Amino acid sequence: MRLVLTGNQRMKKTLFLKTELGQIVVPKLENTNWPGLWAFDSWLKKYFKTHIEKAPKENWARLSKRCKVQTLIEENGTYRVEE
Repeated sequence: MRLVLTGNQRMKKTLFLKTELGQIVVPKLENTNWPGLWAFDSWLKKYFKTHIEKAPKENWARLSKRCKVQTLIEENGTYRVEE
C-alpha cells in the first residue's frame, strides 16, 4: 500500500488481482510492523468485504502474468479501480 499526501487530499493505492476462482490477491507488504499490516487489512476489507490473500514477491510475479492486475485507489474516502 502506498499513502500519498497531496495538499488537503489523502490517497491510498495498492495493486490487486482477481484469480480465475474469484479470489482477491494483493502483494504482501514487506518490512511493515503489525499495526501497519492490520491497517492495510482493514482498508482492503472495507472495499472488498471478503478474505484477501497476500502473495510474496515470487508468487505475485507469477500470478500477475496470468491475471489482470488493477489498482485500487482511495481518495478522500472514495474508492475507485484503475486498470
